[in-house]
This record gives sequence, C-alpha cells and structure tokens, in this order.
Amino acid sequence: MRRQIAYCQDANRKGSCEHEQLDFLGYRFRPRLAKNRRCRFFVGFAPAISDTAAKEIRHQIRRWRLHLHSDIELVQLATFVKM
Repeated sequence: MRRQIAYCQDANRKGSCEHEQLDFLGYRFRPRLAKNRRCRFFVGFAPAISDTAAKEIRHQIRRWRLHLHSDIELVQLATFVKM
C-alpha cells in the first residue's frame, strides 16, 4: 500500500506541494471550485468519484450487456439490473 501526505489546498492554504490530491474509498479529494452562501466562488478541498471507481462502474454496466435485453419490459430490466 502506498502512503503519502497530501497537501489540502483550499482558499485558506495558498501553498503547493507534490501531492495535492488523494484517493480514498472510491473518492478523489482535490482542490475544486465551490460556491459559498453568498454565491461567491472559492477553492475548497472536496471529494468526487475517483477515476478508478468510475471506470469500474462503467465496466460493470457494460458486463450487464443491456443491449441484448431489448425484448423485456422496463420493470423486468430494472429487476435484472438490481440483482
């Protein structure tokens, strides 16, 4: 397992470092543009889905081969996907 310290750059931390993002439990934490209550933009350290997690989800959906199930109703298709 690779361990590293990430610099949590946001509006209050202006510095920079080699590692400014990290992946944890399927999320990628990195500096992102956000909006405050007064609708002003600022940079915050926020999570979103990681590239590897998104790739795995797309791969799983492709394995369902939904294009081969065009003969069944939508409710049956939802039941098939839920399994």
